[in-house]
Amino acid sequence: MVCAALLLPSAWQATAVAQTAPNIRVGLYVGSSALVAATLAPAGPSQNVVYASGPNQTELPGQSYVRMLGYRDLVSQTPDLATGQEAVAALLAGGHPAYLELTPLGVYDVFSGPYATVGAAAAAESATVASAVYGPYGVLIPGLPTLAAAQAMVTPYWQAGVPAYPILLPQGWGVLVGQYASAAAAQAELAAVQAQMPAATAYQPSGSELMVQVPSGAVSFLVGTESLFSASGDGGVLSVQGTAYRGSLSFTLSGTRLEVVNTLPLEQYLYGVVPSEMPASWSQAALESQAVASRTYALYQMENATPGSIFDVYGSTLSQAYGGYAAEQPSSSAAVDATANIIMTYQGQPIDAVFSADSGGATENSENVWSTALPYLRGVDELPGYQPTTWTITLTAAQIANLVLNWSGVAVGDLEQMVLQGTSQTFSGRPLSVLFQGTEGQYTVYKDNIRGLLRLPSTLFTVTTNAAVTVEGASGTVTLPSLAGAAAEGAAGVGQLPATVSVEGASGAQATYPLAASTYVLDGRGNGHGVGMSQDGAQYMAEQGMTYQEILSHYYTGVSFAPDN
Repeated sequence: MVCAALLLPSAWQATAVAQTAPNIRVGLYVGSSALVAATLAPAGPSQNVVYASGPNQTELPGQSYVRMLGYRDLVSQTPDLATGQEAVAALLAGGHPAYLELTPLGVYDVFSGPYATVGAAAAAESATVASAVYGPYGVLIPGLPTLAAAQAMVTPYWQAGVPAYPILLPQGWGVLVGQYASAAAAQAELAAVQAQMPAATAYQPSGSELMVQVPSGAVSFLVGTESLFSASGDGGVLSVQGTAYRGSLSFTLSGTRLEVVNTLPLEQYLYGVVPSEMPASWSQAALESQAVASRTYALYQMENATPGSIFDVYGSTLSQAYGGYAAEQPSSSAAVDATANIIMTYQGQPIDAVFSADSGGATENSENVWSTALPYLRGVDELPGYQPTTWTITLTAAQIANLVLNWSGVAVGDLEQMVLQGTSQTFSGRPLSVLFQGTEGQYTVYKDNIRGLLRLPSTLFTVTTNAAVTVEGASGTVTLPSLAGAAAEGAAGVGQLPATVSVEGASGAQATYPLAASTYVLDGRGNGHGVGMSQDGAQYMAEQGMTYQEILSHYYTGVSFAPDN
């Protein structure tokens, strides 16, 4: 399911984007793992190479292509693996980060680094008697159709003494030439390359990256003695922590955080999204609805990605669930193929095609859940006969006060009442806010934040308490949340109510109510934010024989499909 902050669309040509099928960058483990110092791991089989670069270690096969970006020193070269390992171990023992790289020519390069600055690398060079300082700058040759074409171009560069690496670009493949310590040095190389390859451009990375292309073999990242990330290449498929992915992986060191990004064609990305968002056993029309919604959502996010971001979407429900190659199923892949390149547009622009698991019976206007009113995200009722998920959660007054404190930092004291506000102003009856009133203060939470604060499946719910009292007044029967603040008239006159109140009804029976509630019962329907397509609702509509166009047109008001099909 999608967790989204609504963005305004930018200028876009629907047909052109749909036909080019761009690559998408998926943040798999962005900022999720802190790195710690590690010791040199065993090399394993003789064809493998051990990399130990400061806080992380990498074990790579001989046929892998690796480009470590940052500044580093080429200390020595050797054709013997054991000699190279001894050199790396000696550098590590001397306090220098170090790693070993096997070139396509069968020679092992021993590097000290990577370092954050060229100055740090230069200082280490004198200590390690390095022969050269390498850096992150290079020349990019784009426009190669396949990985094989990029690999064929790489070896001649190495034979000429210039490192080169295949790289997956937003459109097709390319070759990254050189590892220069300055932009000026790369610029000088650029002039020579452009004489043969006019499309070549200068390459200047941001941050300290570790970019890995693995045509065959395995890659593993170790943190301490624990294997954190591993990748194995098999027919263009890589594995990370046991999960296989298509495309390429880039590993970026951001301070002490490791960020892993999977880059692959958009349609292949959807192969891993649809079965992660919706059971592959569901009706084909429902799966096709999910494919079109997910494709549209992804393109919208790509168009509106934060400038300078290293990825377009999260590989989780922060964007939409993505299980990679490991999640792919024949039925869901068929749904992707059947709707290939089709997206939803509104006035010629791709829409923010958010969706949730279960609307609870009715979806909601976008501005009543988030902030922006979008014309295609209007509340609609589910079809007659739809049975939403129902749930009940019971919380004590103390638990609610603690949730408010953890969420907002506001201590309301002993909770006196929790009041749902604005339910009559929304399409589905979701509250616009909830007021928490306590003995020491109050706090109001708004819209979809209600779900986060109270940890609820959805915001479509009602509240009853153990202090609720139904009384009959001049205008009829009314249910009061509690008798707190009420007064009673007795023989001695009007006075405040005690801590508990006994009420006698027409039958003579008495019931005792606490003056303030100590228990709150939340009865709700649905699962998720409730905006856009309801996945359970889409399955119900598919079971009634509706097509994906009919399903999506029900949930997204006034949309068109591009290209026309």
